[in-house]
Amino acid sequence: RKRAGGSATQISTSKGHVTKKNKIPVLKGTENVPTKGKVSGTTDKGDEELTAKNIILETGARARELTGLEADSDRVWAYKDALVPKHMPKKLLVIGSGAIGIEFASFYNTLGADTTVVEVMDRILPVEDEEISAFAKKSFEKQGMKTMQKAHVHHLDRGKTSGPAHIAVGGRLERHQY
Repeated sequence: RKRAGGSATQISTSKGHVTKKNKIPVLKGTENVPTKGKVSGTTDKGDEELTAKNIILETGARARELTGLEADSDRVWAYKDALVPKHMPKKLLVIGSGAIGIEFASFYNTLGADTTVVEVMDRILPVEDEEISAFAKKSFEKQGMKTMQKAHVHHLDRGKTSGPAHIAVGGRLERHQY
């Protein structure tokens, strides 16, 4: 976490230096682009509007919360929790097989966690070429990772130490202990 946070700070500092050096106005807050060449937004200074030939909207990034599966930093983790876990899981259920999800799944699987990836689409790494997805799936499963495609976590029974995940697969609900 320290390294990731340090990198983010370094990038932010570099951006700040470049924008200041080149006298580029920065509007921080909630913005929108009402017409071409204009950006307006509400900041701590109130409503502002800027006109420019080139506009960069920096939207940031954050993990998506799934209703009923919200992170609690204990049994259900967001990606930041997975960076510095409080404990090493014996079993791990990863929801989503995009780049970040599959990277964490592979990492924890390599460390010895019994890892299962649940993907709603028909293949893991769905934004990649089908051949890449098939190769990756075969490689991960050879390493002991389990994958479930065309599936979604319906709900979790949250206990203090464990509880089943109810996963919808092919029209039926399966219980998996995690």
